[in-house]
Amino acid sequence: MILTNKAAQALKKEPQIVELLKRFEDDLIVTRFLKINMGKRLKVSDDEIKEYYTQVFEK
Repeated sequence: MILTNKAAQALKKEPQIVELLKRFEDDLIVTRFLKINMGKRLKVSDDEIKEYYTQVFEK
């Protein structure tokens, strides 16, 4: 309901909002690209995950 309000629609044109939306969109694209293209190549064993967890979170 708020998003259909004229005042809310006007906010979409503010430079700060436009910039934030552009950054958000770029981040989404990069994240999706990496997930699709790099995720297939990455292999992490359960032991590697446990070792990382132990080193980082159990100090």
